[in-house]
Amino acid sequence: MEYKLTSTTEQILGEANYMVNDSIIVNEYMRLVGYAKFLKLDLKLGMFIPTYKEENVLKEPKEYNFYLDSIACGNMNDKELKDWKYYLICKQYQEAKERVLFEGDWNKNIFIKNCVGIPNIVIIEHINKRKIEDLTEYGLVLTKTAIKIINNG
Repeated sequence: MEYKLTSTTEQILGEANYMVNDSIIVNEYMRLVGYAKFLKLDLKLGMFIPTYKEENVLKEPKEYNFYLDSIACGNMNDKELKDWKYYLICKQYQEAKERVLFEGDWNKNIFIKNCVGIPNIVIIEHINKRKIEDLTEYGLVLTKTAIKIINNG
């Protein structure tokens, strides 16, 4: 299921139909509180593309797919993997990629979202001292990480 960034009002009205009993009401209320807190987070470059310490853009290492295959298929044991010279670079990239909150093919060089309906300059101007809530009108698709943040309030 695809989750898109929406305003708090749309979220509350959309969920109102599902609030049938007390336990559902409490759970939905807590999720809505989590969503409201999420919308108030300051925008950071690392929410869109993998970065190191929120400032430095990380490029996907050439060896990244081999790293993922090695983990998935067990091509190397833990010691061999950790001794591999590209291990730390690939692990750092993987962790940074998992922190990304918005799906999409973002241009890493000039930070432009390649999709219809979002003027290039809008995203660039929004990063500086803005909140996630400022992007609700663009219907950005949330990653699993973003949904986890919302659900954990």
